[in-house]
Amino acid sequence: MTSTTSSALDPDTVPYFDEKDLVSDETLWALYERWCRFHGMARDHDEMTRRFGRFKDTAWHVHEFNKSGRSYTKGLTQFSDLEPEEFFGPRRCPRTHRTGSRFFTNDRDEVTAICTDGCLEKYEGPVWIIRGVKQP
Repeated sequence: MTSTTSSALDPDTVPYFDEKDLVSDETLWALYERWCRFHGMARDHDEMTRRFGRFKDTAWHVHEFNKSGRSYTKGLTQFSDLEPEEFFGPRRCPRTHRTGSRFFTNDRDEVTAICTDGCLEKYEGPVWIIRGVKQP
């Protein structure tokens, strides 16, 4: 998940959803399918079924957080159906390089964000809170 300092999420980078997407497992499954298409995730039905519980928990977490009135919002990112051990695996974990920067990568090992020395980051369950991130 990502956080933004404004209350509006960018529909080009984070898929939008609201309460109507959370009313049942069927509507959550439809949201999960939209999320997979949005992020270009090629998952077969068995893998989607295995990951659905984590995605559902993450979607509810994001929804409840965004209703809380905090100064920033969260959204569903390409990591929203990963278990913590997958997220912190060698391909997902921020990498420290000689520059002190850490790079976040996607499934194709492409850099999706760069966290420099001045950024604040912490892990909240399945959610990374990152401020001061530069997009490549």
